[in-house]
Formats: sequence, structure tokens, C-alpha cells
Amino acid sequence: MKMIDANYYQCPYCKSESIECDEHYFDGSVVNCHMSCVDCEEQWDECYEMTARYTKEGNTLQVFPTYENKILKELN
Repeated sequence: MKMIDANYYQCPYCKSESIECDEHYFDGSVVNCHMSCVDCEEQWDECYEMTARYTKEGNTLQVFPTYENKILKELN
């Protein structure tokens, strides 16, 4: 997968900032959001993963294994 420079607050189709999360669900440390654009009416899914927890002062409380790290480990 190629990483791109993206504005995460824009529709990937028309670049509008009028986007909404229609529904979301949790799967362990992963949150999947079904997104839609108000302007062009395209739809897509976004996936977010919790990687760590921090105190208000910025000190690490917990670090979680990530999906990407799991895949890399399986490939090696």
C-alpha cells in the first residue's frame, strides 16, 4: 500500500470538507467508520487503530500492538 499525503478531513473523491461518519463500530483496538460526502454523495470506509494511551502530561501509560505490526510480523 502506498502512503499518500492526504487531508484526512476531505472527501477522497471531490476534496469537499463536508464529510460525515454515518456509523462506526469497534473491533478490539480498531474503529471502522462508514463515511459519506454531503456534496458528491460518494461513500468509503475509514479504519482507525488505537496505538497507545497517555497521561494528560504526555507520559505513556500503555502501548498496544498494532495491526500493521502484526502483519509485518506474520510476513517475516
